[in-house]
Amino acid sequence: MYPLTTLTASLFALAYIFLSIYVVSLRRKHKVIIGSKEFIDLEMAIRAHGNFAEYVPFTLILLFCAEANNANWILLLALILFFVIGRIFHAYAFLAEKHHLKFRVRGMILTFTVIACLSLLNLILLVST
Repeated sequence: MYPLTTLTASLFALAYIFLSIYVVSLRRKHKVIIGSKEFIDLEMAIRAHGNFAEYVPFTLILLFCAEANNANWILLLALILFFVIGRIFHAYAFLAEKHHLKFRVRGMILTFTVIACLSLLNLILLVST
């Protein structure tokens, strides 16, 4: 059983549904079927959703590998926390009424840091077995 990966994936699945529903609601509001037709709020929501879809699955795979290889659960929990904060910062930057570049940058820094840490951790675990 992999409780950290299961919990994280489940919470992120709910967040993905939230982002999806938000995009759909803006598409209905602006009557846009494909693309964003230059509606900035819709374009931002599409990118928040897209960015989430690009980074979360890859990170979950790395988390699963680390958990399957018996990585320290406290370390994994800390990385998950940083990743969650990073994803919240990034989504906030795109979905707030006024674009907050500093939150976008901080969100991506946290995201990249967690991916790098999980990658290195997995390589260390692989070599040490």
